[in-house]
Amino acid sequence: MRISELVLALAGTLMCTGCSELISLHPFVTDKDAALDARLPGVWVDDDDLYIVRQDGNGYAISYSDKKSSAVYKLKANLLKVGEARILDLTPAEEDAFQIAAHTPLRVWVEGATLRMAFLDSKWLREHASAELAAQELDKRLLITSPQEDVTRFLPTYGADDRAYGKPTVLTRQE
Repeated sequence: MRISELVLALAGTLMCTGCSELISLHPFVTDKDAALDARLPGVWVDDDDLYIVRQDGNGYAISYSDKKSSAVYKLKANLLKVGEARILDLTPAEEDAFQIAAHTPLRVWVEGATLRMAFLDSKWLREHASAELAAQELDKRLLITSPQEDVTRFLPTYGADDRAYGKPTVLTRQE
């Protein structure tokens, strides 16, 4: 691969991943390990954002929009259950030949009509990822480049720990 192609691919990766500071080229959750939680589908809102979560096969289709914008972002997600923890592996739903669909881990808690969510990208988690996986810093983000098997072992080991994330965003189910 030429350097220009690598730079284009890495730039595309960063454009596909939203706000998280920890991303991976390979899935954190495989299709065979994916689980479902019947409480997750629905319409979830806060003051600024709207999320529509639908079950899609053994995963989820998520539409996200900021109430101040008309843009709608479409994501796919697989859910991993680690004890009581629920972790989504998010990727962009739309394919683009000029972008690499990076994977972003998101911890979720569904409690009645409340959904809390937090990106798994704390300094503590990033330090473990740097020490245990092949990764490189890109524009304040850590891009995990390890093989699939290593990536899928990492999240169950550290993702359920309270040190893996920061302050959760709180959403409410819209009826």
